[in-house]
Amino acid sequence: MTLVVSTPSDLNAFFKALATGRLLPAQQWRQMRETVPYDDRAMRRLTRCQKQGQRVEVPPYVNDWWAYLPLYGGYITNIYVRSPDKQLPGVPLC
Repeated sequence: MTLVVSTPSDLNAFFKALATGRLLPAQQWRQMRETVPYDDRAMRRLTRCQKQGQRVEVPPYVNDWWAYLPLYGGYITNIYVRSPDKQLPGVPLC
């Protein structure tokens, strides 16, 4: 399956396909959802800033915060960030 994510509905289709097992084997999907301790130093090196944007839902997770990754020239969802405000601690707002 090939997916090009270019619109909000494409993004929702991508996450739905990911969450329903159409993109990865079950074991890889479980590993992808595992949380790890937050490394503030690494996150500051990878991200420049973060801002609110398109809401992403992958039950049971929901988040509308996005982090800018200058190395890749784009944003990535904070969907799996465990934080009361759903933001990356120590990363400034864009």
